[in-house]
Amino acid sequence: MPNFSVSDFLKSIEQTNPAKYQTYQDDKENQLVEKIYLARPENHGRYQIFPMTSTITGLPFVQMPKTREIKIPRTLRKSDGTEMTYEYWVKILPHNAFNVVDETGRETSGLTSQESQLLTSVQNAFDRLYANMGGYEKEKENNQTIGRLRKKNYTIFFAKCLQKWGISNPRTAERTNFCGLFICAAKGFIETLNDNIQEVTTDAGGDEEWLNQIYNRDLTGRTGYLSFNISLPQNTVGYKLSIDHKYNSQLYVNESITPEEAAIMTDPVAMFLGWQVDREAGKNFNTRVMEETLAFINAELAKYPDRPVTSTAASTGNAPTAAFGGMAPSYGAQAQQAPAAPSSPRVDPFTGQAAEGSGNGATWSTPQFAQNPWGPAQN
Repeated sequence: MPNFSVSDFLKSIEQTNPAKYQTYQDDKENQLVEKIYLARPENHGRYQIFPMTSTITGLPFVQMPKTREIKIPRTLRKSDGTEMTYEYWVKILPHNAFNVVDETGRETSGLTSQESQLLTSVQNAFDRLYANMGGYEKEKENNQTIGRLRKKNYTIFFAKCLQKWGISNPRTAERTNFCGLFICAAKGFIETLNDNIQEVTTDAGGDEEWLNQIYNRDLTGRTGYLSFNISLPQNTVGYKLSIDHKYNSQLYVNESITPEEAAIMTDPVAMFLGWQVDREAGKNFNTRVMEETLAFINAELAKYPDRPVTSTAASTGNAPTAAFGGMAPSYGAQAQQAPAAPSSPRVDPFTGQAAEGSGNGATWSTPQFAQNPWGPAQN
């Protein structure tokens, strides 16, 4: 496991440019570590946490700017022959989300050249479909991406939450002692964090070693913790964020993280992706899911021809200008074919779990795209 490096951590957050970036889990995992979407109103409030650095990168936070998501239908054929179509969001992560640390401690890409090329192809296809469906239009009636495609700037991290206070009652903690993957889509999280680090470092006489008290994988005896507050005030644009670091503190020194919790809080990207992870290959990047997503996007592009962008997005450089011809020929040809059937008819290739009623002959059908695949937006 890579060790937490203060210099690498500071370098990673300093590289953020705010002007540029405007399941598969068993019951035990779900019980021990939950996914906490900070955009949801019930999760707004003030938190005091023990961050857990990633065992993949040695850093506490994973920044995933311009994450693309598309809702795709999936058809289940039951043992009685009837079919049921449901929908799920496929996450198309930026390339840096798959970075790993090698034996020398250097951060490098965890993608092969072929995987990287496929990911770029899916991103380019998504961007073209997003533009063609009016994603950059100001008027909602001209925007057909709502509830179908979306882009978000995620920051994710594992942590043991010591106390959480809600908005309605900031004096009494509504939750204590729980572990989670915190998923933040608010702009400026890392910038706000970095500002506070600079303030605390100045107060500490320029010594940055105090960060080791907060960002580590220690299970007991911690003398540092992180506080943050997130809310969405009425009649304002964007979230209100505040972050504060505390070190040389005895407030939570007797609190601990169990080995079982720590064993789950290792790879934040893997838990974020959930069912999308290629468990069989032991990789976060799932080639099959990306190929099927590309095939679906290509099918949708046939329904939405290129269109001019009437909003100011085109003039500000937010709308894509590159042609869709950047897609690799091999994947372009592959995308025209129907996705291959699962190797086992009794296993869902997306979750790796047995199909419903598999003991009685239920099977997962080859994905069929529904006539109206997209319903209301989901979280």
